Amino acid sequence: MYFFTATAKDWKNLFEDDEIKIILLQSMEWLVTNKKVQIHAFVIMPNHVHILWTHLDETYDIGASFKSFIASMIRKYLVKHNKLKLNLYISTQNDREYQFWKRRSKTIEMQNRIIAVQKVDYIHKNPFSHGACLTQQFCKFKCGLGSSPRDPKRGKNNKTDALFFRQNTLNL
Repeated sequence: MYFFTATAKDWKNLFEDDEIKIILLQSMEWLVTNKKVQIHAFVIMPNHVHILWTHLDETYDIGASFKSFIASMIRKYLVKHNKLKLNLYISTQNDREYQFWKRRSKTIEMQNRIIAVQKVDYIHKNPFSHGACLTQQFCKFKCGLGSSPRDPKRGKNNKTDALFFRQNTLNL
């Protein structure tokens, strides 16, 4: 089980747009449906994402593939819907036209259940501790315990751009 953090380039608020959050959700759903990972908890903040997941396919480079696919989908979305925002992500690197992610993601292996539960708690509290949500009731795109990422009963808050999901159990 791993705690994965990916940050938008220069800590820009890339994930303020709900459609970009949906791109992230659909990508996570694909990973789960295709048995690449089991997702235990995640939160999407305005400029970064935390995911606690278990790799089910050790031959698949989850973090790099996840970020690469999402970047290509975000580029397609911004080309069509917000070319001005796309200009904020023009890359200075020779190997790409745009760069949406900070170069190095952080992946920490969970050594035991206690640490994993602490990370779930951290994910749960992250939107509140950063002022993205004033109370749990008002978290934007909040999914409750045992819900799926596509739960239509997501609540909305005018202030936040956080997305939260947490399962009932943590299988270690």
